[in-house]
Amino acid sequence: EERERVDKELAKIRAAFDKPSKDLKTHAQRKYMWKIMYMYILGYSVDIGHIQCVDLIRSQKFAEKQVGYVAVSLLLIEHTEMLRLCIQTIKNDLASPNEVFQSLALTCIANVGGVEFAEALTSDVQRLLVSGTSLAFVRKKAALCLLRLLRQYPDNLPPAELAPDIIRLAEQKNIGVVTSVVSLLTGLATYDTATYTNVVPLVVRLLATLIVDRQCNKEYIYYRTPDPWLQIKLLRLLQFFPPPLSDKITLDKLQNILDTILGKTEVTQSVNKNHADHAILFEAMNVIIHLNLHDLDILHERAVNKLLHFISVKESNIRYLGLDTMSRLAKLPKTHRTIKRHLRTIQFSLDDSDISIRKRALDLLYSICDSSNVEEILEHLLKYLSKAEYQMREDMVLKIAILAEKFATNMEWYINIVLQLLTIAGDFVAEDVWHRVIQIVTNDESLQKYAAEMVFKNLQNPPVHESLLKTGGYILGEFGHLLDTDGKQQFEVLHKHFQSSTIVTKALLLSTYMKFANLYEDLAPTIVTIFQSFRTSVDTELQQRAIEYDAMASYQNQSLISGVWDAMPDFPERESNLMKIVRKKEGAGVGRDVQSDTDNDTVTTKGVDGNKEEAEAEEEAEEGEPKPEAKNTTTRRSDEGIGYNIQSNANKDSTSSKPTPGGQSQQQQQHQQSDILDLFGMGGDDFGVLAVTTPNPSTKSNKIKELKQERKLWRKLFMLHSALLYEDSMLQIGIKSQIESETGVMRVILFYGNKSNSPIEAVSMDVKKVEGVELEISPTEPFDIDAQQQMQQKCRVSLLQPPAAVPSALISFTCKGEQYRIEAQFPAIVTKFFSAYPIEASQFRQRWEQVPKEEKQVIRITGDSVSSSDLKKILSDSLSIGLIEGIDKNPDNSVGCSRLTFATKKQGKNITFPVLLRVEFNEPKQALRVTARTPHEAATKAVIQALQCIFEN
Repeated sequence: EERERVDKELAKIRAAFDKPSKDLKTHAQRKYMWKIMYMYILGYSVDIGHIQCVDLIRSQKFAEKQVGYVAVSLLLIEHTEMLRLCIQTIKNDLASPNEVFQSLALTCIANVGGVEFAEALTSDVQRLLVSGTSLAFVRKKAALCLLRLLRQYPDNLPPAELAPDIIRLAEQKNIGVVTSVVSLLTGLATYDTATYTNVVPLVVRLLATLIVDRQCNKEYIYYRTPDPWLQIKLLRLLQFFPPPLSDKITLDKLQNILDTILGKTEVTQSVNKNHADHAILFEAMNVIIHLNLHDLDILHERAVNKLLHFISVKESNIRYLGLDTMSRLAKLPKTHRTIKRHLRTIQFSLDDSDISIRKRALDLLYSICDSSNVEEILEHLLKYLSKAEYQMREDMVLKIAILAEKFATNMEWYINIVLQLLTIAGDFVAEDVWHRVIQIVTNDESLQKYAAEMVFKNLQNPPVHESLLKTGGYILGEFGHLLDTDGKQQFEVLHKHFQSSTIVTKALLLSTYMKFANLYEDLAPTIVTIFQSFRTSVDTELQQRAIEYDAMASYQNQSLISGVWDAMPDFPERESNLMKIVRKKEGAGVGRDVQSDTDNDTVTTKGVDGNKEEAEAEEEAEEGEPKPEAKNTTTRRSDEGIGYNIQSNANKDSTSSKPTPGGQSQQQQQHQQSDILDLFGMGGDDFGVLAVTTPNPSTKSNKIKELKQERKLWRKLFMLHSALLYEDSMLQIGIKSQIESETGVMRVILFYGNKSNSPIEAVSMDVKKVEGVELEISPTEPFDIDAQQQMQQKCRVSLLQPPAAVPSALISFTCKGEQYRIEAQFPAIVTKFFSAYPIEASQFRQRWEQVPKEEKQVIRITGDSVSSSDLKKILSDSLSIGLIEGIDKNPDNSVGCSRLTFATKKQGKNITFPVLLRVEFNEPKQALRVTARTPHEAATKAVIQALQCIFEN
């Protein structure tokens, strides 16, 4: 019935809209538009009324314009072409002296958003925000509208010269304006912290007025707390800037403010007041953590004592927030002594009825654990593990295993802890845990007998979990001969679980049995019988092992077989995989994307780590870790003792082929390059390859170790906004760039991640000066990175003229007393400053003839091969080249146009060059012939050089 009514109404409206517009009264038009919007909200498809939206916003009557803007916000979001028709009208309304029209336009921009609105209207919104004639309610809307555009299109940051005007708006008497402007400043500080550093004294003054002086308009007082929303926003804004160490007055005021918050916040009977006050308190705690992380030693003792009080109250929300904040506060080593005095109180939280509180208590115990309290903490965690929820057990097991290894008083105690884990929560013990035990035992001869005794003892006490059986099978096979117990008892304690085990475990146990047959002659007949029973197994892995082991057991030259089944060599010393897993879970690795937190009116920088390419790189690095189950082929199993990496039909996905710990790497064959001169069938013409030469390494001193950037990183580094600059076992450097395409400026954030367990000291970066490129680096002074932590460095790159070369960076640091220096390419190449500029084919041909400076170059694509479609995607998406169809008849070739913008200005406007490109592609030979034309010879050469850097790596 509703559907019929909607169809009838739509037909009526459609008939009315088909009449000449002069016959349709404005009242009826507004009425029909409201009906259309209502039907759209109900979920019905509406295909009329779009052009009427555009007509209504052009009206000079409020009632009509209001309906039009609401309809545009609701109906035209998915119709880009129609939205373009609205841009000029919105511009006119923003410039109108009518404040109501301005408000309607701002509301529409904020609701619709989008790149086109951001590019076309940001400057008008900025002008309205800082205009001296704008009313307060217009300023509020303008600030929030600009924040919305900034989140959607960060490249349109306000120019630096506008920053003082925006900061001054936070001094307005109207608190609503101040609140909106502070939200905007928080968003701006995320992308351009250095430009807005001067806001810190003003923020401190505002906080002092609200918190210390308690001055505020009555309408903004909430349960006797002056404007808690603004207080929280101001405290959050402070966390984007370093402490004002040079301004003692501001620093003293800030300390007084934080001290006041800590001293006056109490739990009251009013729930609403509690919520407001504690929101301010916990944000103040974050500021204290931020200041202490910047080596400002203030108030951390008081903060800990305050939080210890909160984790003891009855209110669950406050207990949760107290534990969560204390977990972050525990990252400051100087707080550990105070927190550890209340260890029992924290342990008591593990028994809380709320699982979220139990999780936070677990995180806090993990943060404060060290060699002085590890035994007490792990004893409590092991007791709790048996009754913990299933969703907590895996995380608990992982953290217990790491703490046991990291702070072990002796390694026998560590073995006991892991065996308890395998017994209590075997289903939740990751393979990396028992792999790590095997590595440690194999590499420590003094542990081998003790480990064998303990696994033999645990295997006798049911229930025996599969992980314990695999651990026992490996250790008894390798070190069982050290026990006083005879081989028959060891065999029996393993074999009684054989039939109920999985195929993977059976395969490992068959290898153990072969070791037993080689060591204990009396067991050989029994074990050979087992091998023969699996010669016809339906599982090919078990069958193959059984046949081979049966042949080995009856082989005449037993001395040869004994050599084959000798003890495994030591595993290489590498970082524990457990630490990598924890870093992934906690999100503490390097390189996460910049994400906006729309609920908190802020944009938090979390690093470049979430980046897909970097995640793949980290996974590849982890795959290189030798695990105690590395077995690949039959011919290599004899060198490996117990065959490890069991890849059966039943479990192909659960395991993967790994190199053996002692295996030799194969030599890579050199790739011979074919004659580049005839790639395009043109014979020996004059085109040659202009090689991008790697700078010669400087003379090595005895003290500095030279490290080189891998060339395979170049393509992603020069094409993507987020990529890896450098990575090894100690340090990972991620990079994230944001291009201001209209100003010729690139803002770069470098993320230095310490992957080692030792601090990295005196990190500094020096970028070689290149003519045409201006770089501003902050901070310029060397800095330190704690173990498993991350630091940021910001850089502003301005393109003043076509660059003569690609800048190179020298990054120096010290780790474990050794000095290192990395030589790396810095991604300030000319293509980063391209913006797509598609034109008609006829215009392109005309401009091609007009632009005189031409360069041709043949480029051989090295590294990963690309297809024709891949190349077009790289040119259009990654290099911002506007491709033009219908010019080149060869579908593999590409023709396009871009606009190159420089930071240099002429007559108040940034200088821009057109860049015309023709890229001929020979896919079988992976070669390009690039023809570039620009008005300037140096610019043309810079473009060719940039493309070589991208494809020749």
